[in-house]
Amino acid sequence: MIVRKIKKEEYLETSKVFNIAFNFKMDDSLSNEEIVRRFEENPESRHALYYLEKWAAFTDDNKMVAYVSALPFNIRFDGNSVLMSGIGGVSTLPEYRGHGIMRKIMEALLKDEYKNDYAFSYLYPFSHAFYNKFGYNQGYERIRWNLSLDSIKPSPIKYKAFMHEKDSHTEDIKKVYDEFIKDYNLSVIREDIDYFRFRKSNPAVDQVYTYVFYDENNNPIGVVTIKRVMKNDKRVLSCSNLFFSNINGFKAILNHLLNYKNNYQSVEFILPANLRLSHLIPEWSLYPASRNLEIFGMVRVVNVEKVLKLAKYKGSGNLIIKINDSIIEENNNTYAITFENDHLSSITKTNEMPHVEMGIDAFSTLIVGIYDSDSVLSFNNVTIFKNTENIKKVFYQKKCMLYEYF
Repeated sequence: MIVRKIKKEEYLETSKVFNIAFNFKMDDSLSNEEIVRRFEENPESRHALYYLEKWAAFTDDNKMVAYVSALPFNIRFDGNSVLMSGIGGVSTLPEYRGHGIMRKIMEALLKDEYKNDYAFSYLYPFSHAFYNKFGYNQGYERIRWNLSLDSIKPSPIKYKAFMHEKDSHTEDIKKVYDEFIKDYNLSVIREDIDYFRFRKSNPAVDQVYTYVFYDENNNPIGVVTIKRVMKNDKRVLSCSNLFFSNINGFKAILNHLLNYKNNYQSVEFILPANLRLSHLIPEWSLYPASRNLEIFGMVRVVNVEKVLKLAKYKGSGNLIIKINDSIIEENNNTYAITFENDHLSSITKTNEMPHVEMGIDAFSTLIVGIYDSDSVLSFNNVTIFKNTENIKKVFYQKKCMLYEYF
């Protein structure tokens, strides 16, 4: 079995593998050459721009039997911009499953990412246990809110709302998004290609409506995209791309949603788990309302030393950490770190007895900040020998968020 990145002439074959693997109908109206030409001349999405970022497995007679897409993203991590791959399209032809082919692809992909300065990798699993074998662990937590519109009460704030069409408010959408994500680990630093869908917005045709909200000084403070969905035979106002630069931006969005009370019973939206906004919904008891915690994806550290160098610590101290990584050999080390005033001052590889030993999966979710300090003790593959107080200065809960799908 040969594992490598795909070539231009093999792009359409990845679509064939995907559709057969998941019993979908393939669109073969365009040839491989036509698709590639469109991608290269006028890419309309990150998938199109990075269409060759795919790894595949081939038989000895060059038949593609499995593939994985690995889109590059710049994300935020403790105030830094780092590279993360977004894994998707994971597909194996049914007759080739159960032979370890996907493991070979994932191993080759992750080793290549280490060489190319990636810090993290992220994916949305069909099975936590399956991807945990490759070093991935729980990603960020989010809250899915479902509220009766009757439970929302108007806020006495002054604002203006404008529906976005074509390219009318794209730059202000960027400003609000960048302000919203600036302190969140894992959040994607969006590029121009990520705003293509906004530039082509046609609400009357798409039946998808994006609104931008401004304060009294014409500063953009909030964004929301709205569309109608049916759930349990009821019309629900589904919100996406919901972000705001300050709390008045969120209040403006809630005020705007009240305009739909005559047509919809409820509204649904998703926000990071750290945002506590229940106090803005005064009538919990009189109307149906829910906030459900969802685990959204899995994260993996690709380069341990790079991440330790960039991580933000609490105060000053030192710690010796041993990492076990079954795929990326370069990560298998014991690291002695010293930090002062929240930042790393030195890091060396050592043969000293570690203060704590952990697998790459535990390290990944802990260093990103998914869990609080006390949770470190509950991980099965974490062994603490000493220096518990400094462990809490390295691994602690942080704000995390990721809106992108791969």
